Amino acid sequence: MKTIYNKESYNKALEVPLSKKNNSENKINKEINKKEDMFFIDDIFVDDKFYNFRRFCRINKYKVLGDLNRDVIKQFESTKGIGVGKIDAILSKLKEIYSDREYVLNKFYHFNHVNISNANQEIIYVFWQDKYNKFKEFCKENSIKYIGQIDNNLLFKFKNIKGVGEGKVRDIVSILECYAMDNVNGNYEVFDVKDIYPFVKDLSLANLCNIFEIENNENNVLIKDIQGKNLEDIKNINKDNLKKLLKKINLLKSPNTIIENFQMSLDDRTKNILFLRYHKYKTLQDIANKYGITRERVRQIIFIAINNLKSMIIIENFVPSIKIYTGDINHINYDKFIKIVGKDKSYIINILIKEEIIKFNNIYC
Repeated sequence: MKTIYNKESYNKALEVPLSKKNNSENKINKEINKKEDMFFIDDIFVDDKFYNFRRFCRINKYKVLGDLNRDVIKQFESTKGIGVGKIDAILSKLKEIYSDREYVLNKFYHFNHVNISNANQEIIYVFWQDKYNKFKEFCKENSIKYIGQIDNNLLFKFKNIKGVGEGKVRDIVSILECYAMDNVNGNYEVFDVKDIYPFVKDLSLANLCNIFEIENNENNVLIKDIQGKNLEDIKNINKDNLKKLLKKINLLKSPNTIIENFQMSLDDRTKNILFLRYHKYKTLQDIANKYGITRERVRQIIFIAINNLKSMIIIENFVPSIKIYTGDINHINYDKFIKIVGKDKSYIINILIKEEIIKFNNIYC
């Protein structure tokens, strides 16, 4: 007998107790899920935007929602022409139909395996912000050191930890996608430098490769002369290296934006402690007295913040950003750097100098 889905009658049905009051909530949810599993796919996904999904299900003989699972959704997503938008629409519909959200997440939701361009990048540097501390600790406990080792099973295991959930995992996936081979707009068949073009148009291809430490054969053609050309037509450089260069260029942020993002990652107390230490030049004990904490705790807070700053500099390609935005590709000009980021960020600049994080022209930081 075909189970017809009708939203109004379904909602009314949910209001009727499925069992006696002494039954557990889990058992009730199980019974509801069992009924929902019997809804026919054609009755649920009736909108035109689901045509491809209905067709896919018919071809593979999936008839009711109970036939679907995470692997089926992944199989459909791998079909040519199916993007993330269509998958999100399917998952949204399933969340609408099933009253048990956890059931939907556990049965249907999946995270794509990202084809990482730098699989050997260490997790502690990629996820440098404090908000990822729980994930970093989780990876350490599971002997996962590099982002290339992160897979669906690890993400699902992390998602199920109390206090984590879907949102935090999606945030992690969005970071990983920044390291995907084909993340930036387009398919890299054409050499297309986007927002940063005015800053690099008069540089040579060799200059840019050297800045980003990408192997090249000293190709001295100017960027403005190859902008818009097919990658196949650009000689003396490996096509994969060209793709890697394009990805790095088009993901590059300005030095000012990078520093602002770092500041935003700090809580108010940490920001004030750094300001007192590196702008007002207060001692650790002075700061400890102000906040009613120990001198050692102040030292720990500063140590963690500086390590995060060092990680950010690596991940965000901070040094290449400074060179490109200042126009001094062979060194870092201190005066031009200050002009770009502004003197209002002096305490961050003082950290760079005092902690010897970056080497400026004529100044060692």
